[in-house]
Amino acid sequence: MPRFLLFFLFGQVCISASGQNNLPATYLFDEPPTAIFAQTIYNDTIVCVGTVFKEGDTIHFQQGAFIAFIDSCGNLISYRKYFDAQGRDIFLNLSNKIIRTKDGGYCFLGSLGFQNLLIKTDFKGDSVFIRECPFPSGFQYASFLSVHEINNAFYVVGYGGTDTPIVDDLCMYKFDQEGNQLDYCRF
Repeated sequence: MPRFLLFFLFGQVCISASGQNNLPATYLFDEPPTAIFAQTIYNDTIVCVGTVFKEGDTIHFQQGAFIAFIDSCGNLISYRKYFDAQGRDIFLNLSNKIIRTKDGGYCFLGSLGFQNLLIKTDFKGDSVFIRECPFPSGFQYASFLSVHEINNAFYVVGYGGTDTPIVDDLCMYKFDQEGNQLDYCRF
């Protein structure tokens, strides 16, 4: 069973995979400094999502969300970056996780400014849809933390609130397989 290790090296991310010969192979992204927020392993392929940063900038100047597929020897299979309909860079939530969907694709959460996004891809990482999870009515902020696929629907769970008065509530959106919003509830 291959073992994978993600680590930072001089501001860039290396992905090291120990194969049968136990000699680590390392792939260094040819992008500016990169942060990987979530990973999963499927059929000896590591699938990771993260954000590429502009050289020398802080977390507030993120350059784009990506998904990368890397084999058990550490070789890059494919790599995709995500943009909204206007070509603006999407970035990922720090608390992100990636799920493998029933149709063989992937689903994870992103952001565009203060907009929370649900990103669904096919098995190659090409986007199927990118949908906004709007702020709940009356909220000044919202942060969505996880996505789950249950009974052919995607559930996006998070919290939102107001600063004056200080209120925090849990909230959840439900989307169908095509990305249409079906339901919303606030707890």
